[in-house]
Amino acid sequence: MPTIPALRRITLSAVFGALTAAITIAQSPPLPFLGNWKINPAKSDLTETRLTFTPKPSGEITVAMQGMNYDFRIDGKPYPSPMSSTATWTATGPRSWRTLYRINNVDNSIDTFTLSDDGKTLTMKTDLLVPAKAEQTITFTRVGTGDGLIGTWQGKAVQIESGRLQLSPASGGKVQLRFMPSDFTALLTTDGVEAPVTGPAAAIPPGMGMALKVTGPRTFDWAWLDKGKQMLVYHATLSADGRTLTLESVNGPPESKDRTRLVFEREP
Repeated sequence: MPTIPALRRITLSAVFGALTAAITIAQSPPLPFLGNWKINPAKSDLTETRLTFTPKPSGEITVAMQGMNYDFRIDGKPYPSPMSSTATWTATGPRSWRTLYRINNVDNSIDTFTLSDDGKTLTMKTDLLVPAKAEQTITFTRVGTGDGLIGTWQGKAVQIESGRLQLSPASGGKVQLRFMPSDFTALLTTDGVEAPVTGPAAAIPPGMGMALKVTGPRTFDWAWLDKGKQMLVYHATLSADGRTLTLESVNGPPESKDRTRLVFEREP
């Protein structure tokens, strides 16, 4: 479903799962987190990331993850999902499901869900289709009771093909943010003011925005917005030795048990 991690069709996995990025920041003096960064999946933590499927009296199911949610039926029909995308759910077996996300009438990504024989482990594999192919897999364990997809799932492990973050100065005191492989681009100030995101029509939801706010000598906030509504915020912190950049999000209220941590390491 649309996120980080998830956002081309912003998928839930999204915000997490095809993370390659370029952020350009200009400020005097130069910010210490300028440079090239590559995600380290082994150090990133999704064990506090939660995925929930909640049935409604109407027969629809509400899916929620990383602060985003939408309602759907497993009937092969498209339903509105975050970031101006649509989600089409189909059952592919007694313990497997497929979700196709579309943006601007173009197939954007596919989530494949597989439930273990004992019903306690759920694997979500995301295939990003445009503008470049990429994969991400998240494994969840069941929290409490539930049947099939229904219930609460806690993140256990993640596999990400690649992800890069580049920060470099831009003219006019702005931030040029480019996010790959979805190829998002945004020109931002460093004071938290929203700016539109541009890029390939098949990957960029209409009305998608971003904002960046420098909050300290080694910290900044990076927000994702949908038509002006904040969907997700990463709080970024640079390590004292300048070699590690950590992005953390609290997906909900401060006491929320749905959290994500992504760790990037500086490249030469």
